[in-house]
Amino acid sequence: MRFLTAENGRDGLAVARKATPAPGLILQDLTMPIMNGWQFLEELRKDAALASIPVVVMTAVIDAAVTSVNASILRKPISYQQLLEALVTPLTE
Repeated sequence: MRFLTAENGRDGLAVARKATPAPGLILQDLTMPIMNGWQFLEELRKDAALASIPVVVMTAVIDAAVTSVNASILRKPISYQQLLEALVTPLTE
């Protein structure tokens, strides 16, 4: 297993598009510079090659808009056990 990183949403999209094979899971925050998590998710879902990648969103804000995203949600603060379960579950489904 390998891990790829990006400093913001725009770079995250570029990394995901260049990765071979495509990422098996994306872990992201909603608050990012340059391209926020909402914008990232919107662009990711528009890209046919990336749209099916499971996404785990980490956020301190939980409202109707957050719970409506097509992604798993982890509310901060996040325990190690919660993070581990979120990362393993999409890979085993």
